[in-house]
Amino acid sequence: MMSAKAISLLIGLMVSALVIIAVGTSLAQTPSGAQAPAPQAPAPGLSGDVKQVEGTIQKVSGATLTLADGTQLTLPSSLSIRRDELKPGAAVKASYEEKSGQKMVTAIEVGPDR
Repeated sequence: MMSAKAISLLIGLMVSALVIIAVGTSLAQTPSGAQAPAPQAPAPGLSGDVKQVEGTIQKVSGATLTLADGTQLTLPSSLSIRRDELKPGAAVKASYEEKSGQKMVTAIEVGPDR
């Protein structure tokens, strides 16, 4: 039979071994000094997704261009395009981003009338 001193020494060694195993396992799962990359959010109001559309211009009213399929595109004042090219019947290819529920044109190409 073991003495009380031997039993308490054995229990102490077992607890120490369990602590070392637990700490070693958690350290092995986390690279030292590593941090998860911060998520990058798109600019406020922008989805970050550039979409494209092709069609024929049905009408132009102010900064709104409506295609024959009913798609409405908003032309920002910063967009570099000759506005006189944007006339009903002209074919267009446009890239846009959704901002506050509007399709804001980022680039547009005007082709021949259809």
